[in-house]
Amino acid sequence: MNAEIVARLEETFAPPIDLPPEEIQLDDEELVRMDRIMREFAELLANRRSRGLDEPMRLPPKNKLERD
Repeated sequence: MNAEIVARLEETFAPPIDLPPEEIQLDDEELVRMDRIMREFAELLANRRSRGLDEPMRLPPKNKLERD
């Protein structure tokens, strides 16, 4: 489930928009979709904290990533 949420966040927020914030306009469908994804992400974080997993998620050391 975590990978699915991350994939959806990446899909929603990438690539970056090269417009100033005041020029960005989202339609209702996009706003509802973003709200739903952010609520799911907040729920995921709350679940981690309730299980005592409130330390930040960290990437493995760079040299480990290169070996894999």
